[in-house]
Amino acid sequence: MCKITIFIKIESEKNEMRDCFIGSDLSNKLKTDLLPLPTTISPVTVKSKSFFLLKTSEEELGRLILNLKTDCGAGWDGITPKILKCLKEFIITPLNHSFNRHIISGCSQLSNGDYLHRHNQVARIIHQQLAIKFGFTQQDVPYYKYEPKPVLENRSVTLYWDRSIITDRFIVANKPDIVVIDRTARKAIIVDISVPHDENLVKAENDKKIKYIDLAHEIVAMWDVDSTIIVPIVVSVNGLIGKTMDDYLSKLGLGKWLKGLIQKSALLNTARIVRRFLSLDA
Repeated sequence: MCKITIFIKIESEKNEMRDCFIGSDLSNKLKTDLLPLPTTISPVTVKSKSFFLLKTSEEELGRLILNLKTDCGAGWDGITPKILKCLKEFIITPLNHSFNRHIISGCSQLSNGDYLHRHNQVARIIHQQLAIKFGFTQQDVPYYKYEPKPVLENRSVTLYWDRSIITDRFIVANKPDIVVIDRTARKAIIVDISVPHDENLVKAENDKKIKYIDLAHEIVAMWDVDSTIIVPIVVSVNGLIGKTMDDYLSKLGLGKWLKGLIQKSALLNTARIVRRFLSLDA
């Protein structure tokens, strides 16, 4: 009876602490949907020349908290390392959830800043390689220094960057990241980039295809092309890519080697977001 009473009291205190730190809505979700969380990482099959970040575990996060220097001052939230160590058992589950999900892809405060920057870095890679392919530029500068122009055009190809497509009828989704009009091949290509969380990789790809169906039909009617292809370029926040990536790069006439560069860009920018969140930027 004593053990049961103590256990119930500890669980009650944990729940109250979670409510205090992250709010009751997320706390309730953690109690019902996310617990118990796995404490070990499942084996992952990794293809050669492919890399990604594994999720943090509660053990890993616990070690980091225990290694914090207690003589350091509090952060912007006013919580000292000593307090974090004392409350480790109470806050480690919501903290682990926040690191794995909320911070890197689910924070509304970061959506128009850091998340958009990460998205645009991936989009620049694709636009730069298309510009080189169609002879708009010969300068192969690092993608993070590349500045896409809104419109690039020659006799056979027009390349749009982040421009609204004016259509005869109202289309809600009329601003893809990149549009290619190839008059020689009489085809158009709609390219849209997404950097979702790992679990949403396949869903994001399918959503992009559905999103631009109306625009694809309208482009065929307006611009005298035989077909319009929708090409979603999807890489997760942790660098995962789908099996269809090779096929999509092939449709763009780009090499498979770009996969590694796309993954690298997503990973580096995710790491940048975490550093900024933890106020570790110099």
